[in-house]
Amino acid sequence: MKIDYFISWICQALFIVALVSGIPLVFAYHPQHAFESVQKITYIIPFGLFFRKLHYFSSELLLIFVIFHVIVELFFSYNKPKAKPDYLFGGLAFVVIVFLMFSGYVLKADQNGQSAALVAQNMIGDNVFLKYLNIFLVDSFSFYWKYFLWHIFFLPFLFFLVIFYHAKKVLPKVGFVSIALAISIISMLFLKMPKDIPFNLTPKHLTGPWFFEGVENMLKMNVNVDVAILLGFFPFVALMFYKNETRFKTVINTLLILWVVFYVTISLV
Repeated sequence: MKIDYFISWICQALFIVALVSGIPLVFAYHPQHAFESVQKITYIIPFGLFFRKLHYFSSELLLIFVIFHVIVELFFSYNKPKAKPDYLFGGLAFVVIVFLMFSGYVLKADQNGQSAALVAQNMIGDNVFLKYLNIFLVDSFSFYWKYFLWHIFFLPFLFFLVIFYHAKKVLPKVGFVSIALAISIISMLFLKMPKDIPFNLTPKHLTGPWFFEGVENMLKMNVNVDVAILLGFFPFVALMFYKNETRFKTVINTLLILWVVFYVTISLV
């Protein structure tokens, strides 16, 4: 089996693992007592920690494999004469995955999660085109309820929709799900989740999810919010308007390589 097909099926299988492992968490998570319910899942509910770790690492692996999928498709799969990949829906699926993971990071409801949410809200509020989206995220008595509903209903449904139009198939074979489950469990055994920081502690510094670090560091450097948003979303926009023509492909690939170097550098500053 070709590597590009293998990676694409693993991506879908990892999403299934993340989705199924998240179902038990839904019944134990209470948005009105978000942080307390996360701690209850982690330390009190039987197998709660197992399902939380499985949900976390399958999601992290999903994003990593999606990045691999993009790299393989852009740089190694353009000689397939019968292949007509739909980059528009592929790019949209990539965006949905990032927002799914970001909303999950917020829902852990510790200082890091709330800080990341407030940074995102301030960025959206300061942008002339996106400020109206804050009605879906604005801080209020229903703060975590909004993220909760986006995370368990709207974004998963949107992902299934766009991945269907992108790949024409949604459910992977059982063998791929088994592989996805195995690598997720192996990751659980050798890696650690980020610690939950309660609000009665004063941490040295607060951090967002790793894929959000570059945007946060740009803001710390007083980069204009609109510029930070534009730079952060550049690869997604580029993928949506991607074409198979060699000339256009070469230009976009070069820009994407430069963007990766820039974003990794700015994230590590």
